[in-house]
Order: sequence, then C-alpha cells, then structure tokens
Amino acid sequence: MTEYRFYIHDFDGDAKEVAGFLGFPGASHANRGERNPERIVPRRNSVIFSVNDPTERGAARLTAFAMEVTNRREKLRELGGGTTFKIALVVTGRGAEEDVHVTIPPEISELACELGCEIDVFASSVE
Repeated sequence: MTEYRFYIHDFDGDAKEVAGFLGFPGASHANRGERNPERIVPRRNSVIFSVNDPTERGAARLTAFAMEVTNRREKLRELGGGTTFKIALVVTGRGAEEDVHVTIPPEISELACELGCEIDVFASSVE
C-alpha cells in the first residue's frame, strides 16, 4: 500500500490558521515549540496532508492526492517565499523494500517544480 503525504513547513503564521486557509481534509498541524517548548518540538511550523484510504485502490488514492494538492496551487503560492514543501510516498507491505514501483503523475511533478518541492519515497515491509 502507498500513502501519499504533502508537508508544508516554515511558513509565517499559525499552523491551525494555515491549515484552515488551505482546507486540506483531515490535515494535521503544529506550531514550532507547541509540543515541548523547552526542546522546541516541533522544530518548525507545519501542516501535513495525507491520503491513506485502504479501501481505495492505488490509482484512486493517487488521483485523490493529486487533485487535493493541485487544486490548492494558488493558495500554496500565497504562503510566501520562506515556505518549504515536500511530497512523500510511503510504500508499506510485505516485500516493499525489494519491489518498489512508484509512478508520480505529471501534475504532481509539475507542482513540485513550481513550488521547489522535494519528492521522497520511503519503503518499509512493516505495516
């Protein structure tokens, strides 16, 4: 199974407000130092959107993720120049380390280029 995640970091403003502005369904958010002010955990403001619906097939999950992210293209640009973005594909399941085949749709590749976004792929046989 593949989980698709979109990370937004280092923006100005409150993480909850940014999450509300972007409107990603079920997004998690945290402000810098919110969990542990002494150790400054988390290290930066962040919003994380994820698509991981085990009832959907891989292509449907990927399509849902691509639509949610690309439909917010203008709002993502409005977050400002210091904002960083990352797309992560988390592949889990028996044999994931040996046989990983991930297709990144053109919409996601284009958006990653526009936003200067990293794309990471993680594989684990642990579910």
